[in-house]
Amino acid sequence: MTYLHDFEKNRCSLVSLQVAAWILITARQLLVDQICALAGGPCFYIGRDMKTSHAGLAITEQDWDINLRHTKAALDKHGIGRQEQDEFIELFTRYKNDIVEEP
Repeated sequence: MTYLHDFEKNRCSLVSLQVAAWILITARQLLVDQICALAGGPCFYIGRDMKTSHAGLAITEQDWDINLRHTKAALDKHGIGRQEQDEFIELFTRYKNDIVEEP
């Protein structure tokens, strides 16, 4: 009985990991498609609108600022110029009111 119980427990854990991996891969691809579409590329974003996607997550102004700092640090790390960084950040700042919730 213990062997079967352990097998089921491990199988459920494996399925959970597979689902989590699929969610991360899908979320990443949606982000890539969104950035590509916002930048005028040939991609088509099929995800939800920003207000729906972020509703109930209680994202604060501080969270928004922290995310922008991390984004800018990543762009700096990869040698992206200041003008290009500003253009990239602007792709997202237009959605700030849909993402940040009032306390």
